[in-house]
Amino acid sequence: MNSKSQSGWVLNKRLVFSVLLVPVALAALIYGTIFHSTTILAKQSDETEDQQVAEPASMKLREPTIIRDATVGGLVRLDSGAIRRTYSGKPPSACPT
Repeated sequence: MNSKSQSGWVLNKRLVFSVLLVPVALAALIYGTIFHSTTILAKQSDETEDQQVAEPASMKLREPTIIRDATVGGLVRLDSGAIRRTYSGKPPSACPT
């Protein structure tokens, strides 16, 4: 093969790879946005913290909500590995850093 045809082959491989990468990226984006969710422990209000609660309240949040909460400092990872919300009601409005 001469260098011109070899160069064309490399260009075609890159084009095919790019064309195949777009649907894969879109599928990952759709999966993360719509179908991926994680269980988050809800912050208990002051009244419930005084009472003995056997099971902490938990909720399933979708990935965009988790990303927003983590960005503004609304989530913490506990020593047990669970994730807990640091607020109840309206989320914090600004990044704490």
